[in-house]
Amino acid sequence: MSKLSFLSNRILWHSSCSNCRDIRLPHYFGNKLNPKINIMWTGPKVVSKVITTQTIEALTNVLKRRPVIWDNIHANDYDQRRVFLGPYDGRPVELFPMLNGVLTNPNCEFESNFIAVHTLASWLRDSSLITAEEPMSIDPKAEKSSISGEPMEEDLLASTESDGNDNAEKETDQGDSQENSSSETDSEIVKVEGEMETESGASLSESKSVTVRTIYNPQNALREAVSAWLEEFSKVKHATSRTYAKSGTYCMTTEAMPVQVQAAMATYTTSTTSATTSVCSPVVTPSPIKVAKENSRKKLSTSSSPEKKVGELVKKEQEMPMEISILKEKAVLSPLSVEDLLLLVDLFYLPYNHGQKAKQIIADFKWLKFNAIKEDSQEFMELTEQEQKSKITEWTDKAEKFHEICRSVGEMFVRLTETSNRALLYDLYPYVWDVKEVLQLLDTFVNWLSTKNKRKKQKGQSFFPEDPEPWVFRGGLCGELQRLLPIDGGHEVFNLRAPEIPTTCIYTIRPYQTEDEKSLYEICLSTCDDWKDGHDLFPDKHQFNMAGDRFVGPYLKICPEHVFVVEDGDGICGYAVATPDSKHFYEQFKKHWLPEVCKKYRKPRGNSSEWTYAEQLASSFHSPSIFLPEDLSLKFSAHVQIYLLPLAQDLGIGKRLLACVLSALKAEDCTGVHCEIATTNYNALDFYTKLGFYNIPLKELAPPDTVIFGRTF
Repeated sequence: MSKLSFLSNRILWHSSCSNCRDIRLPHYFGNKLNPKINIMWTGPKVVSKVITTQTIEALTNVLKRRPVIWDNIHANDYDQRRVFLGPYDGRPVELFPMLNGVLTNPNCEFESNFIAVHTLASWLRDSSLITAEEPMSIDPKAEKSSISGEPMEEDLLASTESDGNDNAEKETDQGDSQENSSSETDSEIVKVEGEMETESGASLSESKSVTVRTIYNPQNALREAVSAWLEEFSKVKHATSRTYAKSGTYCMTTEAMPVQVQAAMATYTTSTTSATTSVCSPVVTPSPIKVAKENSRKKLSTSSSPEKKVGELVKKEQEMPMEISILKEKAVLSPLSVEDLLLLVDLFYLPYNHGQKAKQIIADFKWLKFNAIKEDSQEFMELTEQEQKSKITEWTDKAEKFHEICRSVGEMFVRLTETSNRALLYDLYPYVWDVKEVLQLLDTFVNWLSTKNKRKKQKGQSFFPEDPEPWVFRGGLCGELQRLLPIDGGHEVFNLRAPEIPTTCIYTIRPYQTEDEKSLYEICLSTCDDWKDGHDLFPDKHQFNMAGDRFVGPYLKICPEHVFVVEDGDGICGYAVATPDSKHFYEQFKKHWLPEVCKKYRKPRGNSSEWTYAEQLASSFHSPSIFLPEDLSLKFSAHVQIYLLPLAQDLGIGKRLLACVLSALKAEDCTGVHCEIATTNYNALDFYTKLGFYNIPLKELAPPDTVIFGRTF
């Protein structure tokens, strides 16, 4: 025979509700609702960390029936970036004889619920070992005091405090240690005596003697579930196209059907068309740069066939498929293992807790960031040579351990992506891809700290309430890791979309090294024609370095610590150059860089309207035009330029690269950055607009063929 169940989301037993009028609602249900109707309860909060026997006993007194637990411990519909793979926890097995059932509200993604269901089954299995001679009794005094008008919450709070579980419920730091809510003793006898009468006057019980053998251990249940879950990954199962409705603005997938990666930039926003149009509309005369490029191509068409070996090499590189694994140097990848899945679980544990590896990542990054060494600081110079060496060794060892765990996440990501169970993969992929991307940002920042030897001790202020629901911690582990970066306020650069079609391709961003110079010069040449290949602009192969000497060389010479490169499995495919102080940079540029390049390239003569692009660049060396008005320098002191080969011109890569640059600049106390863009470079205008840049209104007009974009962070 079916039984009617009733759920009221207004029955919230919590200290903050002790004076609410709604506290009388459960008394009304208990007195007026048919005893045969079940009442479901979510626990002290909508998503409860702990549900104790004391709260259930007190609630049962009022409802005059055993409640059914509506458990949201694994529900993830309130946060786009969280999925919960941890074990069923925070509910002691002693609850079993006190309930009419447990209904679990799982993750939105069906395939991600294996551990949630498996560990709940383990909990029920171990709970069934509890034997009760009589049903649970209810204390009539608690009912009488509640009916007489005294707040039920006070009784609940007192019971909870006496049990010592209120501290666990009030913990808001997600880095708290994982809790084992089950009893530590192997067996115990629980005796409760009392009496309760229903509306009909029938006594539920007079005494109870319950023998409890509490053998449920969340960690043991988790390992058992993971071992069983591993078998699911080897099953051949096809994915189905579907989307999941969740709250928040963050979106990892917006369309049910896969789309081509090449079209990604066109689908992110439609608002940039007007921006680029308004920027370019004032240009009514041909740009000198555009004329020079046309002159170069005219001269090329009338001359003999130029040397194109380098251009052909770049073309081949551009035609490489996107699905390139950075780990392909390993001949055979080991299959997905239990350790991989345990790492995955640690990254997506439970609403109030991170797993051990996740907590280690947070703690290590905080330590590395706070203790980063600045070798030219007074504090460091006062140390003895042995103390300095010891300090550097300690930091380096900790950094290497951090790099290793980041690499292990990347390797787990690759093995997961190659699983046969595509249905399971498609449900997990956006989350694993997201945490992999964020960890790579942190890894890049740690690499930058090691090369820059920069320390900025920053203390953030917490605005979290004392006892929040889990949705207050937006983004889970990913959100918490992002908030550790200096640019914690620049949320739009973290709003990344996972590929619609899972791929093992991993792009790594790292600080520049001296051996990268040749590759960066080649990329500069391959993108100097408004982000298109510019080899044909230089008929003489001896001129191939001119673009690099103009757009990337000065940064490698003056501020190499603010140059970042993008790598895939086949090598470098993009880079970003930046400087925190544009005024100082241009001073060094004129003093140290221009004299060198002026010796390499002669100043062109003749009519400037007939110059080639190479001659136009040569002229810029001998007669530099630097645009840095006072109002630009004050608010947007830093500047940046990003160059990506076509195969890497994806907005997600650009956002990650910009996040690395802005983190480094923010660590230098910068709050504003600008960039110069040719008005003919529509791709760049669109790209930077999507990265949060906008056309800066200045008192002084920019050069006729240039627009100044900027943003604060």
